[in-house]
Amino acid sequence: MTRDPIIDRAEEDVKNMMKGKKEEEKKYEISLIETKTAIYEQASYDANDESECKMVIKFLRYDKKTEEVETVEEVEFEGKNYVPIDNKLVLKKRVNLPTKTEEYGTDQELVKEISNFLFTYFQVPKFYEVLLPYIVLFYWIADQFPFIPYLHFVGLPATGKSTALDVMGSICYKAIKSGGAVTVASIFRIANQWKGTLLINEFEVGEKGSDLARSLVQLLKSGVEDDPLYRVEGEGKKDIELYELKAPRIFASQEEIDNAALQSRTIMVKLDKNKKRLPLYRLPAFKIKAQELINKLTLWRFRHFNSINLEEIEFGIPELEGFDRRVQQVLTPIYHLADAEAKKTIVELVKQQEEETKRERLEGQDGQIIEFIFKELAEMVLPKDVTLADITSQLNTTRSKYQKDLSEKEVGTYIRKVLHLKVTKKMYGAVIEISDKEITQFEEYYGITVEGFKNNPDQAEPEKTEEPEDEGGLKWDEN
Repeated sequence: MTRDPIIDRAEEDVKNMMKGKKEEEKKYEISLIETKTAIYEQASYDANDESECKMVIKFLRYDKKTEEVETVEEVEFEGKNYVPIDNKLVLKKRVNLPTKTEEYGTDQELVKEISNFLFTYFQVPKFYEVLLPYIVLFYWIADQFPFIPYLHFVGLPATGKSTALDVMGSICYKAIKSGGAVTVASIFRIANQWKGTLLINEFEVGEKGSDLARSLVQLLKSGVEDDPLYRVEGEGKKDIELYELKAPRIFASQEEIDNAALQSRTIMVKLDKNKKRLPLYRLPAFKIKAQELINKLTLWRFRHFNSINLEEIEFGIPELEGFDRRVQQVLTPIYHLADAEAKKTIVELVKQQEEETKRERLEGQDGQIIEFIFKELAEMVLPKDVTLADITSQLNTTRSKYQKDLSEKEVGTYIRKVLHLKVTKKMYGAVIEISDKEITQFEEYYGITVEGFKNNPDQAEPEKTEEPEDEGGLKWDEN
């Protein structure tokens, strides 16, 4: 029997209508929405019913024009209905959310209040007492910047690194705490859903060289910038899903991050034994104050959300131009928010840490090779070649008795691939070719000079003006 085409079209129209209706009724969970007129942030609080206390989840709606704040249950935007996220993280209060907005006064009054709160519970080198409150502020509007540096508390047991992580995290934007065994999948799902601050205690990247370690490092390296992650998901018909990973992250561990590229994206704070009396416990007053600050910071975020003019800092800030590009990238947004005193302190830290970084570069195998080449060049009366055999012999004298000696082939390969220098064969052996331009580049990178070895044959580290009072700070690399 032949079907009537008119009936077929009618049935198709009904199906499309029902599909459209279901689409309209579908509600999408989200924690943040921005429209032309308003910003919506998820809020969560306990409301006392007559019989019991229940969780209330709503949006705080900030009107961009009037600056008034109200609560709404859902938002209709671009043809879709959005509601706040309602899952175990929210119900078990694992995400730090505002309960309302509270007035904070001036920015400097807020910074002082943050500082008093943080350093009541943990101790850091003096410099970081100035810097950390501004990192808190920055993390509250980090999604407005193209680059988000991580924060890493490093210290031996009983130095307060876990406390620092907890206290700092208690007032950061949508903070979610995790143990050190966090998985790659959980990191990108949390980042994609919340865009909040992930706290990882006892942070480790797994066994060095393992697939898991490489995946985790690559994921975290990507998470400081607007680099989405694509994954193929679904059963049967596979779909390509896009995950946005950029979000603040704070780590705490006993050891430094051993991946240079990830380390260069991280502000490291080394902690020592406490020198002042600090609370042993965080009592209810701690949570009350933390919640008050979250509420104030939420209002601060609303007011500053669209006030960042990236064109002002597109080429960096003049005071930081003399430093590595990675340093500028990490510190520019924090410097941009800081007051005059904090800006001065930041510049001092960068100067100290650049010297420290150059000293650490010299300790690596590449640094040892350049140092030996420079010494040889300084001792030459007449131009002559630096041989691969001499470099190999020098490197082997620095190795422990448990390490196998390096061969000339291994050292030559390393020089070509890492230092990008030419190794040329001559009648008396392989020699290193290095131009004046390359010498200048290495002098700037490692902080030593050929001329310095002529004047001081024992030069073994970059010249510095002053030894930093406290340890800790940035580690950067151009990778």
